[in-house]
Amino acid sequence: MKNNIILSIIIPIYNGEKYLNNMYRVIKLIESQDIEIIIIDDGSTDNTNQVLTNFHVRNCKIIYQDNGGVSAARNRGIEIAKGKYIFFCDIDDEILVNNFINSKSLLFNNYDLIISNYMMKKDNIEKCYIPNSYGEKIDSKTCILKLIGISEHDLSEQKFHNITGAPWRFFFKTSILKEYNIRFNEKLEYGEDLLFAIEVLTHCEFVKINNKSIYLYNREENSMTVSKIKDYDQFFIKMAEQIFAFINNIAYIDKTLFFNYVIKNICKSICLIVDYNNHDSFIKKYLRIKNINKTSLVKLACKNSNIISYKSLSISQRILYFSICFCPSIIQLLVFKFRSSLLRILGIDKSDYNM
Repeated sequence: MKNNIILSIIIPIYNGEKYLNNMYRVIKLIESQDIEIIIIDDGSTDNTNQVLTNFHVRNCKIIYQDNGGVSAARNRGIEIAKGKYIFFCDIDDEILVNNFINSKSLLFNNYDLIISNYMMKKDNIEKCYIPNSYGEKIDSKTCILKLIGISEHDLSEQKFHNITGAPWRFFFKTSILKEYNIRFNEKLEYGEDLLFAIEVLTHCEFVKINNKSIYLYNREENSMTVSKIKDYDQFFIKMAEQIFAFINNIAYIDKTLFFNYVIKNICKSICLIVDYNNHDSFIKKYLRIKNINKTSLVKLACKNSNIISYKSLSISQRILYFSICFCPSIIQLLVFKFRSSLLRILGIDKSDYNM
């Protein structure tokens, strides 16, 4: 029997009862004979199960499994997907129906990967994000560097691009996922989506750019990601170690740029330890920073990074990065804790202080 399914939409759910009515409204608008909906109930303990029994959607499969986490649920969806492409949707976000339907024509081509524009909702404000300025397509090598954020331009920016690898930005070609057995790492709690996207890109030649916004990322509701902010250092190092193990044998990736990326994110980690863990004692913060500096990846990054040589860095960035690469943990803690005062003593304008 011929398979006419062009797209499989995989929706993992865990205790998502309050979002199900809106999700049902959206998928009813996009249901089609060539689109299959795969809902994975990942061991919900609320009334998700009962609500799902009332779903009446064409080509909709509802799978129940013991709780294994979002990666396990996504992987289960990949296993049973029949579509030419796969799209992932989180239960607390929303597909932008009109643009999504209008983008469907791209799937009848043979692109290795399609990356789309999106909207983000934060503080009840919706903002549009453009994936890049590379026109209609981008080579996969450049895309990997942009996803990780390890070009010199990305590393010099004050902003952290920590959702660029989100799976809902992509239409993944199912044959690539299955031929190369690419799955989400179920042991990672942070960055598993970025690692997944990087692995897919190593098997692609070009990436099609879709400038339509097809997805609304609800930052306000995404508490699982936001709640990790206080332990960012632990999540980041685990993720970075996995990425480094994967890219270490990819010749075209400049490892110095990756080490610079590590230093930038360790800077963010220490800022969060100092600024957001108000209940932690000075000693506890010191020990956390010391443990960061003891990891082999951070030692390697400090030894091989050249990030402080970037001319585009602000003075505040240069001071913080220098302390990470060359100062003991106690000095790092003091520099970060009193950085605003330090900058004033040095006569640096506050507008230059962005970290």
